Amino acid sequence: MIESMGFTSQAAFNMSKTLTSIGHDISSFYNISVTSAMEKLQSALVGMPRPLQELGIIVKEETVKSYAYENQKKVLEDDL
Repeated sequence: MIESMGFTSQAAFNMSKTLTSIGHDISSFYNISVTSAMEKLQSALVGMPRPLQELGIIVKEETVKSYAYENQKKVLEDDL
């Protein structure tokens, strides 16, 4: 799924490891199954935030864009 978003194989692997770790954390914190946590994360990745909102995790487009902009800016500053 991640490679189809245009990530390299290594980036997809790293992101998969991170998402799996987050899925386990969500599972533990909210006392739900790992499968359910991973399904909620997968839904968020394809633009459906409601499953995460059910847990009180609010993901808004503006927040994501702001985070991406700030991190891109840091990467660009590091390159200078």
